[in-house]
Amino acid sequence: MPRARNIKPSFFTNEMLAEVSPLARLLFIGLWTVADRRGRLEDRPKKIKAEVLPYDNCDPEKLLNELASKGFITRYEVNTCGYICIPKFEKHQNPHCKESESTIPAPDEPGASTVQVSEIPERARLIPDSGFLIPESPLGSMASVESILPELRTEFIFKLAGKNSWMLSSVKLSEYQANFPGVKIDIELRKAMQWISDNPSKRKTENGMPRFLSSWLSKVQDSNRGLPLFAQDPKRQPLEVRPERCFK
Repeated sequence: MPRARNIKPSFFTNEMLAEVSPLARLLFIGLWTVADRRGRLEDRPKKIKAEVLPYDNCDPEKLLNELASKGFITRYEVNTCGYICIPKFEKHQNPHCKESESTIPAPDEPGASTVQVSEIPERARLIPDSGFLIPESPLGSMASVESILPELRTEFIFKLAGKNSWMLSSVKLSEYQANFPGVKIDIELRKAMQWISDNPSKRKTENGMPRFLSSWLSKVQDSNRGLPLFAQDPKRQPLEVRPERCFK
């Protein structure tokens, strides 16, 4: 529930804040009203926009990244759940004495990890050279995702521990194809996808997915080493042996 907060005159003359867009500044003020008494809130861009900027046509993810890049907010995760913390909130705000205590874990608690801000793409959190996290995204609306992020391989979508899903990027797919010759990458990725779907308790985290897939493909390649070359690589054909040549 939104709360009344203070705004000081120095806000309007803050030179660092002037480097972000006007809507990002307005969003920053709005975050104070939806944050709890410790300056923390859930990192849910769509919900934040609905509460703070309901009438503006804007990308809340991009605006939050602007603020995070300048240190005005910290975006972090605990047990695959995303949160936002306003670092100097308690210095500038005086919450009401009856306001409830925060139930959101602090960014410095054990198990918390800071989310790195990435400018490209704007609507997803990128794990460099690997894949994309899709927060709060139903898997049915792939056409809209594909138009925003054409570099994604939307047929390879892996469920993560928690509510998020993870998409494999074309960059990572090309890397797998180069590093695991002889492995039918598309088939093995679909097998891994099905295994993860069938074993919810063993689903991976965002950072664990690339390691999991590399291990999966490595085991498949190792199991193929004892096979004939044409069996390891479908492009190879077995040598044709003609009996009449053997006895000439």
